[in-house]
Amino acid sequence: MTASPFGELNFIYAISDTEAYAPGLNTIFTVATGASVWSGAQPGGYGGLQGAASRRRGGQCRSLRQRALAAGRALAVEERCGRPCYGCKGRLVLDRSQYPSSPSGSSAMRLHHMIASVALLASGSGCGHLAPPQPRPRPQAPSAAAVPTASAQPCTLQDGDTVARLVGSITEGCGVVVTEEGATVTLSSPNTITVPEGVRLVLRAGARWNVTAGTDVVVRGSYELPLERTQVFGGEGRVRTAGQLEEQACPTAPRVVYPEWFGARVDDGNDDSLAISAALSFGERVELAAGTYDLQNRLLLTRHQTLVGQGVGTTRLSQLPDANIVQYPERQSPEDPHFATWRDVVIHDFIVGLASDCAAVRNLSIVGDRLPDDLRSLSNVHAKLGYDPVVSGIQISSHLGWKQGTPPIKDVVVSHVEVVRPASSCVAIQSDRAARDVLIEDLACTARNSRPNTSGLTIEAFHPTYANRFENITVRRCTFRGGSWGLYIAGVRNFVFEDSAVEAGAGAYNAALFYTSDNGHPITATVRNSSFTLMQPTPASRSVVELVGRGYAKDRAGVFPFLVATDSSLSFEGGSIASAEHPSERLVPLVLDTVGFESPVVFRGTTFTGGNYAILGADPARPAAFGGCVYEHNATPGAPTIIRDVTVAEVRKHRLHHSTFQLSECEFRRQASSAIKLTRGSLRLSATKFRDTRRAPGALRAPVVDVRGKRQTD
Repeated sequence: MTASPFGELNFIYAISDTEAYAPGLNTIFTVATGASVWSGAQPGGYGGLQGAASRRRGGQCRSLRQRALAAGRALAVEERCGRPCYGCKGRLVLDRSQYPSSPSGSSAMRLHHMIASVALLASGSGCGHLAPPQPRPRPQAPSAAAVPTASAQPCTLQDGDTVARLVGSITEGCGVVVTEEGATVTLSSPNTITVPEGVRLVLRAGARWNVTAGTDVVVRGSYELPLERTQVFGGEGRVRTAGQLEEQACPTAPRVVYPEWFGARVDDGNDDSLAISAALSFGERVELAAGTYDLQNRLLLTRHQTLVGQGVGTTRLSQLPDANIVQYPERQSPEDPHFATWRDVVIHDFIVGLASDCAAVRNLSIVGDRLPDDLRSLSNVHAKLGYDPVVSGIQISSHLGWKQGTPPIKDVVVSHVEVVRPASSCVAIQSDRAARDVLIEDLACTARNSRPNTSGLTIEAFHPTYANRFENITVRRCTFRGGSWGLYIAGVRNFVFEDSAVEAGAGAYNAALFYTSDNGHPITATVRNSSFTLMQPTPASRSVVELVGRGYAKDRAGVFPFLVATDSSLSFEGGSIASAEHPSERLVPLVLDTVGFESPVVFRGTTFTGGNYAILGADPARPAAFGGCVYEHNATPGAPTIIRDVTVAEVRKHRLHHSTFQLSECEFRRQASSAIKLTRGSLRLSATKFRDTRRAPGALRAPVVDVRGKRQTD
């Protein structure tokens, strides 16, 4: 490096782990790999030039092999020979007022020594050979006068500028950095480039940043970009924002971003998932255009973000048939101690994932119909476990990064969304982290009946001891069509389902299952003014609505709380439940009470139409038997799960019973057998009507109400 006018050198800044900037010289010094630069203000102490080697990021940046201090005459050097630095950041500040004269030379001479040392490091001379100082106190913080503050005066980036001009504008104290209209700025650095919170970025129309591979740009301040759907950021590097990442409340003024800024284009058939993910890393409100965005990778909202389109059917997110479906891990993860314990592990993938507080998806369609029913060519899960992964349209909550003690995500919204034929569930809420305060409104779901274990909405609590609870989930004005289950609700407190419709398709098990969950989490649910239908039952169909008040999964390891009573409750207000009527070939119960709830099940103003029974607490095939259902997991890997009725011994041991039903102002129409049959349940009737019962030939003498427990009529 040539001689410099040292009198103009007021500050030196570390702009990365290997670069330092001197605004007085308008020069960036490239420091030798692994070296950080310090200075000595007085014998035995640090001062003035504050180095980049702090103890940030969990102590990854440490004092390493050699350190030297020459009593204010030379730089101390921290070497990182052969040890890469993982993101150590800092500021180098040189304040001449901190360097009084001494017998060894003037302050200018000291500056000369320091700049010469920087130049020496910049020359790539390798590791120094200076002896470590004794003693070694901690560095002093730079004085306020030594740190520039951003001003409102703008600085300009012109066509052809690079990272040097961007960093120079920041360190000169510019409060606004403007990229001129039509200018292309190339940013390339092996280390993170940070735009601080006090600096506002402005990119004029046609301006573009080309961020090269391996370069990471973090914008901590505000930005102003033209609201045009043209590309602003190019290259294989990354541009992201910070500043609101750890916000505890939902942002009141989310930053708007277009995926087109990162190269997305609608209706071109190419993958847009990386561009949309880049947009999600840049702002809190990603606004999609009208048209179809094709997705090969999942979209995961992790930081108070909203994904919003132009309307259902207008904006479409379409999963490509060669999507990157989740792969089963080859070996156990040390972060998942239960990996080997759970034989029936469910592997999840999704099109859109809402995995943080305040995440939302609005005004768009999510389409998964291009994915085949058989996913074996896209995932190794079937080869490892014997079944396909769960691939949902929307996944709420996530195992990703979850550790015991992390609270559930909250304040999540799905509004005015259509989900069309995903491989598994339209909406799945399943994870150990769980979720609370979730609103799903104006959702239109069409699920598949062409493959097993599909659903419109699945909510399932996980581990019985350490998993969080699902609470306060509201579904309103929604329509669910198709699926093995329309609703699969297992283990959630305060679930509210109102003004909605569930239409089960051919081959469905149930239109709705309300269950405490395999893991013994209680369910408390309220259903208002909603309809449930299963008009084409098959031999696989169990009922329109099924109620299970205790966990019926039995595993050999004893993890599941098998048939343990829980404080669960369920009520229906208004609405209707209907199925095929006699003389249809196949009839099912409208409500099947498999294992009773501890609290009364309430129906108020509900209409029951068709089916062989309106409410059945018994085995559908053997109405005199208790019935129930047990999933007995075999300890042998790969062995099938046994599905059977509960035994007489289990009924006695666990004191099983059917529910107590409280019915008021209800109406029963055209059941082929008894309207109500309970082998071990109770009934309370009030202002209830039974109309037009169409008896099947084998049930001509069956009573309208057949209850072997207590019966009370008002």
